[in-house]
Amino acid sequence: MRLHDKVAVVTGASRGIGEAIAIGYAREGAKVVLAARSEDDLRRVATEIEGLGGEVLIALMDVTDEGSVKAMAQAAKERFGRIDILVNNAGGAMWKPIWATSLNTWEWLINVNLKGPFLCSKHVWRIMQAGGGGSIINVGSTSGSRAYPYFAAYSSSKWGLVGLTKSTSEEGKADHIRVN
Repeated sequence: MRLHDKVAVVTGASRGIGEAIAIGYAREGAKVVLAARSEDDLRRVATEIEGLGGEVLIALMDVTDEGSVKAMAQAAKERFGRIDILVNNAGGAMWKPIWATSLNTWEWLINVNLKGPFLCSKHVWRIMQAGGGGSIINVGSTSGSRAYPYFAAYSSSKWGLVGLTKSTSEEGKADHIRVN
């Protein structure tokens, strides 16, 4: 159990990659904070983790809403006393030519894929720092380092995430927070 007694926050934990990460961390002994917008799906994942003997906290949260993110971080701190791992997994995708991409779609992708990891990292950072450090994992995409047609909004958000990851990685060195 490589993560025994570690506390991991996983965004987008209600399905897909986030669900798999959360369950995998629980199997390795982590206490898991399941963060997403879908309460029914979060309860389903929590039930599975509890069936494995894991400890879980459900946090209904929208990564684009700072108050929601701040409340999640505070609830995790109150319940478990610390946060050791943050997985910024929540994300969205849309493939359209630039001329057919609405401003709303552009803003939605930037908000979910870039603003969300920024807000989550911001509000978890001091909790990690107070606990002696931690790890922040930003889930990216090949679209963050390679251009594809019809991916302008998505790729822009993921290229931005690469920049956020590199910059916060440098900042984290002083605070014993690893960012990848």
